[in-house]
Amino acid sequence: MNTDKNQNILEKQLKTLGQKIRIDILKKLKNVQNQISFSKLQKEVLGHNLSSVNFSFHLNALKKCDLILSSEEGYSITILGRQITDKILSIEQILNKQSKVRMIRTSKYSKELFDINKIEDYLVIEGELDRFLARQISHEVEERLSKTNIEYMTTPLMREYINAVLLENSLEEVRHKLTRLGTPPFEALKLFNSKDKSITPENFITKLGSDVSEQFLLLNLIPKHLADLYLSGEIALLHLNYWSLRPLSIYINTKTLIEFIFHKLPNVPNKIEKSRDFTNLILAFMNFLYSLKQYYSEDLILGDFNNQFLSYFDLPKNKSYLFNLLSTQILRFNDHFIDQKPHLSLDFNYNNDLTEDYNTQYEIDQKFLNQLTKEKSTYKNHIIPLSFLDYSKCFNSDLRNNALNELISNIDKNNIIFYDGNCSKLLNSSIIKILTPKENFLILDKILINLHMISAEANQNDDLFLDLLQEKLNFVFEMFDYKE
Repeated sequence: MNTDKNQNILEKQLKTLGQKIRIDILKKLKNVQNQISFSKLQKEVLGHNLSSVNFSFHLNALKKCDLILSSEEGYSITILGRQITDKILSIEQILNKQSKVRMIRTSKYSKELFDINKIEDYLVIEGELDRFLARQISHEVEERLSKTNIEYMTTPLMREYINAVLLENSLEEVRHKLTRLGTPPFEALKLFNSKDKSITPENFITKLGSDVSEQFLLLNLIPKHLADLYLSGEIALLHLNYWSLRPLSIYINTKTLIEFIFHKLPNVPNKIEKSRDFTNLILAFMNFLYSLKQYYSEDLILGDFNNQFLSYFDLPKNKSYLFNLLSTQILRFNDHFIDQKPHLSLDFNYNNDLTEDYNTQYEIDQKFLNQLTKEKSTYKNHIIPLSFLDYSKCFNSDLRNNALNELISNIDKNNIIFYDGNCSKLLNSSIIKILTPKENFLILDKILINLHMISAEANQNDDLFLDLLQEKLNFVFEMFDYKE
C-alpha cells in the first residue's frame, strides 16, 4: 500500500517538474538565502518576457507539491524542494557529460576535461568564498555552459565566464581577487611587432613582466582607496613595477664596502702595491656593486667615494691603464639597467684638515673624472654616473674659482652636481637628503603629491586647501607603511 502511495507522490512530483520554467524557479530560489518578492523572481526567471507566461500558475503548482513556500515577504524554497533540485542538477550533470565533452586548455600548456569541482575549489581557495556559495556559483557556471555550443575553452576564458557570473550575483570583491593579471594579446602583439629598436628580447620580457607587477600592486597589495589615488593622478609613485619589491635607493659609505672587500676576499691584500692587486680591487669593487643592483630601483649612492676608494689610485704614468679599467667598468655598470639613466652616484668629499695630501687626492679625482668623460666620448651609449662634489671644503678661498674652472673644463658637466656641505646635505638623484653620510641606510621611496589638483579642488579656499593637503599626506604615510 505504501509503495502505491509513494508511486503516486512520485508521479505527481514528476508531472509538476515536467515544465522547464518550474525547474528554473526552483534553481533560482535555491541560490538565494532570503525570501524573494514575486516581481523580482518573475523578472529573474523570465527576463523581459513577463507577459508571455502565467507565472502565478507555475508558482501555485510548486506550492501544492510542497516545493516552495510563500509569505508576505516573498517566496523561498522548502527543504524538500532543495533536495529535489539537487537531484535534478545531478541528473543534468550526468546528461551533460553523456552528450558533450568539454575540454579546457590550462595555463600549464595542457588540456583536461571540464570539472565542476575544480571551479568550486578555485572559488574557495583563490576567491576566499565559503564552500556553500562556491558550490552554487560553480553549478550556475556549469548550467550556463551546458546551454552553449562551446566545446573547447582556455583557462583565461573560463575565468572571464566565472567572473561574469560573480558580478551578476553582486560578488564584486570576490571577482576583484580573481582578476587575471597580464597584458592583453593586442598590446603584447603591438609590442612584439614594434619597429622601436630599443625593444630587445630582454626589454620585451621586462615590459610584460612589469605590467603584471604593476597590476598586482594596484589590485592586490594596497587598498583600493590608495590605488585610486595613484590612478586618478592625485599622487605619483616612482618605479611602479618594482614599488612593492625593493627600496628606491641605497646609500653606502664607501669605507664599509672597502672594509668588506679586505676582510672577506683573500685575493685583495690590505696593502695595494702590485698591478694585480689593483686589478683585483677594481674587480671585487665592481662585483659588489653588481650584487646590489637588483635590490634598488633608482640609484646606489657611494658616500666619500674619492677618499675611501680613489685614494688608492695614486698611480705612476706606466700604470695609467688601471684608470682606464676602472672607468670602463663603472661606465658598463649602468648598461645593465637598459633604461639609459644613471643608477650609480659617487660622492667626492674633501675634509677641511687636508694639507699635503689635498693636491694628490684632487689630482686623482680629476684624472678619474677626465677618464670617464674620455671613455664616454668614445662609447657614446655609455651612461656616466652622477658625481656629487662638496665644493665647500675642496679649495681654499684664494684658489677656489681657478680650481673649479680647471675641474669642470674637461668633464661632462651634465653629470656633476655641486653642493655646499656646510649648509646643505648630499642629495641623491631623486633630490632626497642624505642626513648622516657616515652611516649606511635605505631610502625607502619618494611619493609625490599633485598640488595642482588640490589647488583646483580648494578653489582659492586656503583652509580647504590645507585640509585636503593634510588628507593626502596621511594617505602618503599610509602608503609608506604598506611599503615598509
